[in-house]
Amino acid sequence: MRDGRIADAGIRHWLSRAHLHDDSARNEPLARVLSVLGLLPVTNGLAALRLWGQTGRRPGGWHCGADPVYLEARLDHLCLHALRDVSAAEAEGLFQHLQATLAAGGSYAFHHVHSSGYLQRDDAMATMPVTAPTAHGHSPDAFALAGPAPTKHDALQSELQMCLHECGVNRQRAMAGQLPVNSLWFWGGGIAPPPKAQALPTLFCDDALFTGYWLGSDQTTHRWPGSLAACVAAADSFVAVTPCDANAAESAESCLDELRMLLKRGRLARLTLLFRDGLRADMRRRDRLRIWRRSAAHLAPGGR
Repeated sequence: MRDGRIADAGIRHWLSRAHLHDDSARNEPLARVLSVLGLLPVTNGLAALRLWGQTGRRPGGWHCGADPVYLEARLDHLCLHALRDVSAAEAEGLFQHLQATLAAGGSYAFHHVHSSGYLQRDDAMATMPVTAPTAHGHSPDAFALAGPAPTKHDALQSELQMCLHECGVNRQRAMAGQLPVNSLWFWGGGIAPPPKAQALPTLFCDDALFTGYWLGSDQTTHRWPGSLAACVAAADSFVAVTPCDANAAESAESCLDELRMLLKRGRLARLTLLFRDGLRADMRRRDRLRIWRRSAAHLAPGGR
């Protein structure tokens, strides 16, 4: 759960029996999962991996993510809002406008897949190291640009903000009471790494970034089946990325309750849970007997 605490006291008490770690670093979920698996993080071409996961084909050339965001001006800093409500039709209008006004005949091009935006360039530029959902709620200044030519990043940001202000999609969003797209979050620049076969657990998810990594490792992937019980039935060892939607808190508690029952019934021997707010919980089946452990205060609403 992002910024989330667990309302259900029973689940909270059960989870408190796990070995809990709190990682305050704002790392990508994929990087955290790879760390658990003993693998190195991806440091180049992260956005190209997502594009690979969306299309099923390894993209050629340099790409970075260019996802629609809203930058809110606060008293002494900007706050980033990842916009999950941008439709594919709105993304098409946005990127057609940017391509026509900024990129026509130039050394770079904008394109999109569904609601996800991309910038393809002949030459590289510095980009942010994490996706917009990971940076959501924080100041962009909390993240350091990575890669060459940071001035190209800053110059392009300045140019596109005026173009976005004039875009008809934003007028329609304003009339509908939605936040405008007043910037793009450029992240994960680079070239997709060459395919490299490696053994990985079975993957169940609808997350294109995870899917792209698994495809690049010559591993098959599966869509999220709707329950963790279905994952357990299909594979002995697996990584499951549960959907993050408007009902994320309720969905997370439902998944935790399901895991509690799977562990109790011996369907799972051990598990590692990675929460989007940085919490990690490692639990083995015998940990359920640690009934003397008090509920961790920071798991409760308002506890951290």
